[in-house]
Amino acid sequence: MEMLAYIRAFLLLGCAILIAVSAITDLRSRRIPNRIVAVIAAGGLAYAFLSWPGLVWLSLIVSVVLFFGIGTLAHFRLIGGGDVKLLAAVAFLVPPGDVGPMLLNIMIAGGVLSAGYLAVRALSSILTAQRIAVPAGTRRAVQFPVPDPGSAEKAQTVPYAVAILAGVIFHIGTELNGCLFAISCSP
Repeated sequence: MEMLAYIRAFLLLGCAILIAVSAITDLRSRRIPNRIVAVIAAGGLAYAFLSWPGLVWLSLIVSVVLFFGIGTLAHFRLIGGGDVKLLAAVAFLVPPGDVGPMLLNIMIAGGVLSAGYLAVRALSSILTAQRIAVPAGTRRAVQFPVPDPGSAEKAQTVPYAVAILAGVIFHIGTELNGCLFAISCSP
């Protein structure tokens, strides 16, 4: 039985590391590689089989509903497609009844992340406006650097995999904290 606990811990840690890798790639390029999401989903599914074997079918249903439900938001460009796939994959890491609270943690982390991005953008525009202000009476044109074509679009998006990572880590950490202090513990 102890070996099973080690395997579960290895799967959970491996998935957390891969979610962190996806967050880093999302920060750098605003893309989440499908291969990483597939490995997270496979690891999460294996974790579900070992942790709550009688509810794996429900975990699959929850993941598919998340994929298509949140996929609708991606259709309207409110969230990225990689984020949708990652959310569906991380749904396997918690029992089906805990997906809602985990999503709430992810949404809170996403709100904090978005607020931070808005604050940085506002501060950046204030500092930029002060640097390129032209003194009154000057008749010269102000030259702005032309950014590369994809950078403006990337600057307008939030790397939501970072919020997914924070929400998942917080949720699992809270659950593990309850287990360590014998308050309550999911399988």
